[in-house]
Amino acid sequence: MLESNVLKNIELAITELRALGNKKPRSIMFYCVAFSQNLRTRDSWLEIAASPSHTELGVTTHLKKAAREAKEIYQKHVQEKCECDDPLANILFFTDGSHMSSLDQERNQSGTPRNEYFGKSPNKWLGLSDLPNVLIGVIDYNKMNPMPHLPKPKEHNRYNNYRVTCGSVLGKKMINEAYLREEKDPPPPKTSLQEVFGPPTELIGNRFIISCNIIDKAPGTTAAFIKIGTFTFDMNDSDDDDDDDDDDDDDFNNDHKVDNSPWI
Repeated sequence: MLESNVLKNIELAITELRALGNKKPRSIMFYCVAFSQNLRTRDSWLEIAASPSHTELGVTTHLKKAAREAKEIYQKHVQEKCECDDPLANILFFTDGSHMSSLDQERNQSGTPRNEYFGKSPNKWLGLSDLPNVLIGVIDYNKMNPMPHLPKPKEHNRYNNYRVTCGSVLGKKMINEAYLREEKDPPPPKTSLQEVFGPPTELIGNRFIISCNIIDKAPGTTAAFIKIGTFTFDMNDSDDDDDDDDDDDDDFNNDHKVDNSPWI
């Protein structure tokens, strides 16, 4: 992460989060997990969210530990801060490659025995993809071995063992609402969902995984990635109660509660 351009992009895009937080002050918690070999976690209200610093990152990637931390943050948040058992939560991973397999072993005088992380993928450590109100997104900056871009739900992913590949399936209602909001309130040039991703059909029904292949072509990709997550909260203010029977059962469920929701 330290060698990628992700921090600059996050700093530019995080204004989207603060703007959303200002609409609903003291109602949405923001958790930031900076991960390399070790983790550094901090939290705040969304309206004062801050991006990680260079000093919090490194050249190693313990993606399994980060996924485990995200799950534990979610579970603790539900237990201590929520009135309901299934609050809306957005979990967005910014990565630049795979988990380092050497971190699944401990070096000591007797050799390199396997530790608890061996043999269990980041997806399994996260273990939240089946929850109806959890939106999981991944944006990967690795150019050497890029992740597949917006893959189909059943598409084989050869990175399953060492990357987060369980991005949520993007539903028609959420995406159409996001595009409609931008038509009513156009964002700055080259930052709209239409300009970055193309028509809504490019997103609907696909996993929320963004490849580095489009980041250089569309500088606003990181902001658009975060923006899709913000619309899952914004939809709770929508007066549109029209049900769409074509939504797939695996699509992200938009019938959720915002109060005390976590953003990780």
